[in-house]
Amino acid sequence: MIALLWTLLLAGFVAAQTVSEVSFYQDSNTPGWLQVHYRLADQDANISLLLSLDGGVSFTAVPDPYLGGDFGEMLVGEHFASINLQAWLGSVYHENAVVRVDAEAMAPEDMVLVPAGSFMMGQAGVITPEHTVHLTHDFYLDAHEVTNAEYMDALQWALGQGLVSASSSSVQAYGVELFDLDDTNYCEIAFNTGTQQFYLVARTYNNGTWGPGFAYPDGYDPADHPAIEVSWCGAACYCDWRSLMEGLPAFYQGNWNQSASHDPYLAQGYRLPTEAEWEYAAQWDDEREYPWGSELPTCERLNYNYCVGWSTPVGSYPATGRGFYDLAGNVWEWCGDWYGSYSSSTQSDPYGITGGSTRVLRGGGWYNDAAYVRCAPHIDNYPTYTSGSVGFRAARTVF
Repeated sequence: MIALLWTLLLAGFVAAQTVSEVSFYQDSNTPGWLQVHYRLADQDANISLLLSLDGGVSFTAVPDPYLGGDFGEMLVGEHFASINLQAWLGSVYHENAVVRVDAEAMAPEDMVLVPAGSFMMGQAGVITPEHTVHLTHDFYLDAHEVTNAEYMDALQWALGQGLVSASSSSVQAYGVELFDLDDTNYCEIAFNTGTQQFYLVARTYNNGTWGPGFAYPDGYDPADHPAIEVSWCGAACYCDWRSLMEGLPAFYQGNWNQSASHDPYLAQGYRLPTEAEWEYAAQWDDEREYPWGSELPTCERLNYNYCVGWSTPVGSYPATGRGFYDLAGNVWEWCGDWYGSYSSSTQSDPYGITGGSTRVLRGGGWYNDAAYVRCAPHIDNYPTYTSGSVGFRAARTVF
């Protein structure tokens, strides 16, 4: 027989209704164990249990050896966990005990969770004026740059849905070029007009010339190299396709401007990171000069300054910050913002100017020197610009 002893009033922190229907009780058949029931209502989460012995004034995380049942990575639904009070605290019952269930959102596959916070954006003598930025939303950011294989799969899906038109030289939508198939010296995705299929092509190097037909390096596979020859519009459209494939609302749909009525921080689906989010993720969380710290760049830390002379497969270098790869070097990355000057005033959730002519690029490429691979520098180019050294990664706000 189960006797209900206590009922929990405090739930988790991911969203107001993420953790619900929480209760805790002692089962007479298992003395010394405190049983906990909870429900994850609207998203998968990483669950931890905390115990208070003073009626909820202060809490201590329950160590894993004294936990049983459902904790750690949990899916939406009902869950049951247990705390071994006797083994942990040496007693069967505590009259003033209160259990708290904390939930931290689980990042989608191959994305990293970046908690909301504040930082100093810009760098003295590099990008000025320096200014304080408050980011009030947790967000996910791809751990690595979108690869050729990932972009090709999304292109094929979009073509099947009638969202793009494709020829042997170009992919287009909304009257603009998304992807340049015509640059055969660099582009590693091609299109068969007969079969209406995209396929990978290794563009390799020989005696200073890029092009097909040379074996360099031996066994080269473009699948895991970052997608290149993608315009800003093509990167934004990829975010929309990825959202639609996962049943999420598309953010852009041909509306390229960010504004109070089209706020990227409020988008439920995938989008390009704002410039502020990108820099915050890169310098996490100590105002570091480079994504890995203050040490100078080397060919062992990143792909830059012709160390390789071409892109490398994503994740080839050690992860930096919270677990990101290639935030410095490999390829430049599109951000969501129009390019414009900074304000010296404190800002909350900035998305740049509401219109312009060029877009922000961050992170440096495989040919750039140390000046460009720091966290703060940015350059710009036209949103229809495509290059063998420009790619991107996607972001998504946590709700």
